[in-house]
Amino acid sequence: MFSSERTIVSTNTIIRTGSEILNFLEHTKGFLELPGVSELSFGAGDSIIQQGQMGNDIFLIRDGLTKCFVTEENGKEFVQEFLGKGQLVGEIELLLGGLSFCSVIALSKVSALKISRLAFAEVKAAYPHFNVLLSKALAVKLKDTAIRASYQQTYSTEKTLKNLMMLSKDTKVRLIKSDISSYLGITARALNRLLKKLDSEQI
Repeated sequence: MFSSERTIVSTNTIIRTGSEILNFLEHTKGFLELPGVSELSFGAGDSIIQQGQMGNDIFLIRDGLTKCFVTEENGKEFVQEFLGKGQLVGEIELLLGGLSFCSVIALSKVSALKISRLAFAEVKAAYPHFNVLLSKALAVKLKDTAIRASYQQTYSTEKTLKNLMMLSKDTKVRLIKSDISSYLGITARALNRLLKKLDSEQI
């Protein structure tokens, strides 16, 4: 079983969550009533953001688990990260302009706030503290990306897989093998070999 809604041991964040932006906006008077803010629900497998499309909204995950991934020209997927409660998706496209460089789909039932470009601009202009939280969130995302790259170059794929398996025991969302292999950057056959090896070691 592969499941997790928490982060892996200290230096290797598998599933990213956060609360500061979500708590701030949910407790900001009038935010949820803004014309460009709405709550949406997604079922497992539903698309939230599609790679190559113009990003006109951002989504703030209130509950559930999502997968952020890039589809290469050869059709292969590369899973960048798994995002849970409190995470923003689509904010980079809104800040930089242009097309979405990745896709985001729901891996479980997901509740999210959809925030339009105009509402996003209004909140940024009206609440300086939101800009502080947004900058912090982007910095954490950059840091986590660097840590993951360093971790995967320093430690073996087997070690990362072991960590995933240890964290899967007490969680509610199952990650399928194809997502795990895409995240680890290995083939399904290589993943099966590792699973067989770990099973023989009773991990």
